[in-house]
Amino acid sequence: MRTTLSIPVILVLAVMLAGQAAHAQPARGQGAAPAGPPPGWERTKAQMRELQFAGEDAKVVVIAEQVVAAHPRFAEGHARLGGAHESVARAVAQKDRALAGRHFEMAATHLRHAFELGGGEYPDTTIRGLVDLYEYALPNPDRWKATVLDALKRYPAEPVAHWYGVQLVLRDGGITELDAALRKARAALPATAEPRLEYASLLTGLAKKQVPPEARAALVRDALALVDEVVKKNPADRSVRRKADAIRQNLAALGPSGAPL
Repeated sequence: MRTTLSIPVILVLAVMLAGQAAHAQPARGQGAAPAGPPPGWERTKAQMRELQFAGEDAKVVVIAEQVVAAHPRFAEGHARLGGAHESVARAVAQKDRALAGRHFEMAATHLRHAFELGGGEYPDTTIRGLVDLYEYALPNPDRWKATVLDALKRYPAEPVAHWYGVQLVLRDGGITELDAALRKARAALPATAEPRLEYASLLTGLAKKQVPPEARAALVRDALALVDEVVKKNPADRSVRRKADAIRQNLAALGPSGAPL
């Protein structure tokens, strides 16, 4: 795909390449730590965001490729590149399925790098992006399952990892294992309000889908218990109460046993 770069994009690339010479490259070995942001990253990120809003995802790919070439262990660079490839793929999917498939594969490759390097600025987005690619664009049940299990190991503090873990239990038909998965998630998540409310909200959304009645009831009970626990620990926090009330309203629509009213 040919891409004509605007002068602002060329200037950003020049800034990044100039910074490369003065910035020591991190080791590529498996045990090496992920790299921090490269020089001029905030400016580069702003430029990519403007191009994305303008629908110029192919130009975002060019910029992000330069970033990861110069800084191969910078997780956020891979995350941005993966996201840009996915956007290009979706834009061309109706006209050229083969080209879209190649971009989806590149998206999976770079999201996997980001996933293995700590997830970048938004690990939950990286996790969801990679897992969902194997659900929809590149359907592969084995890779989907392996990625979910890997996410549970790498990101035990991320609500979305446990949300996928619960889905995995339900897909495998392990209703008897559901309570254990829910207990494991509650033990692993940080004790602070935000991640626990986020997880409760994710469980509520899952309970609204086509799941066995006994599973729905368990999801509702666990989500409600999480909400009650958080509110009890933060009685004076209005923000917590607002979020908790919103989740309770959604749960109430499912009925006390999880059955839709």
